[in-house]
Amino acid sequence: MAQMESAADHIMDIITQSNSCTLEKVIFECPELTWDRVFIEINRLRREGQIRLTLKQPGYYVVTRVAQPDATQRAIERKVA
Repeated sequence: MAQMESAADHIMDIITQSNSCTLEKVIFECPELTWDRVFIEINRLRREGQIRLTLKQPGYYVVTRVAQPDATQRAIERKVA
């Protein structure tokens, strides 16, 4: 991980490489971070709507990047709301 790259940026890079991956893979790919730091960032990214965390079976989570709507879609959503 580059010195200036944040933990969230590094995690998003990992997820973006394949559009989705297991939570375990993210933890494995971030040896410089503790597992709880990874989970805190995953949780924050999930709450911000940047990723989706899906339970596939007990103890097996998949992390998926959420496509950001373009400006036109956001304008439509604002009019509807």
